[in-house]
Amino acid sequence: MNDRLTSENMNKITPKFMTPRALSSRWNLHEESLRRMLRQGKLAGFKPGSKSWRIPVSSVEEYEATISPPTKLNQQKPTR
Repeated sequence: MNDRLTSENMNKITPKFMTPRALSSRWNLHEESLRRMLRQGKLAGFKPGSKSWRIPVSSVEEYEATISPPTKLNQQKPTR
């Protein structure tokens, strides 16, 4: 069995952690807002160094499961 990483099987690898930059892009949220959520404990994450955050994908999925999707009221145009 060949365990080498190739361009074909690299696409099959699922990341276990996300950076605030990647998650801010996914959620369309400012990076500093995400860092605030991490500091306040609203989203689980950890700092492997003194500056950078890592957010487990499982925490992201758990958080996404608890938030409600936008309602149609927010998306409707006013009628005349």
